[in-house]
Amino acid sequence: MAHETILHFKDGPYSILAINLVCIFSAYFFLGLIFIFLYKRVLPALCVSYITSEPVDRFYWTLRVVKIIGGTHCVAVSIWGTLADEALAKDVALASTLTSNVVLSITVGYFLLEFSADLVLRFKFDRKGFWVSFHHILCVLTYFEVVFSGKGHYYAVRLVMMECILPLQSISWILHKSGLQHTRMWKANSLLLVKAYNARTWIEVSTMFSVVGNFDVIVKKTPVYVVVLRLMFLITSMFALTPYWTHLMTKRVYNELYNIDISKRTRGEMGDVMKKAVKFHQE
Repeated sequence: MAHETILHFKDGPYSILAINLVCIFSAYFFLGLIFIFLYKRVLPALCVSYITSEPVDRFYWTLRVVKIIGGTHCVAVSIWGTLADEALAKDVALASTLTSNVVLSITVGYFLLEFSADLVLRFKFDRKGFWVSFHHILCVLTYFEVVFSGKGHYYAVRLVMMECILPLQSISWILHKSGLQHTRMWKANSLLLVKAYNARTWIEVSTMFSVVGNFDVIVKKTPVYVVVLRLMFLITSMFALTPYWTHLMTKRVYNELYNIDISKRTRGEMGDVMKKAVKFHQE
């Protein structure tokens, strides 16, 4: 059957709740330990730029590396759920499997870590980003509900592909902080990042079309508060957060690329002037 929400183990149907909780907190503490290990041991030994940075920048450095791990996990989950797990697509309103429960619970653990990092940045370093914090709160609430209701995992694994921006965004930030923003690698990564932000729109729109097409079934089989929460998550992301962030990132990347080109052109023109001056004096 496509719908495997209640998984009857030997000790009862409540076992899936225990599995979800174990996966959530295991992922949270595992990523937290990775964060501490990177912060204390790995990055200070590898990067001179890290050592000379301010404490808040060192925190951001470490968080960016963890985001690469979390973003890669989210992309893998989405690819698996969309292409490999046929059971989820057969019943978009109710279907869930043991695998989808595990991978989405791990995703919730990662979202909790992101939210914890927001709290540290806000209260320890006085860095306030309303929209980012709002997005993380909405992600935690929505995916908590998805995991513990055990329903409609198909859309959850599709939408988690939106986190494909995280590895590219983190690499771009690290290269920039390392003084490598003039390299081809930074340029290529930044252009891919802009494309990834635009891809978020396609993911959201295609998901919304699917939701509208199956809306009668979803409303009949799903509690009203669940429908409202999930639609609020999708609509807020599609009409507010993604367009706003895509505009900002596109503008920032192309401005930096333009400034780099202007800088190179200016240096080239100044070099030509100096060569002509040297040649004139030699004559």
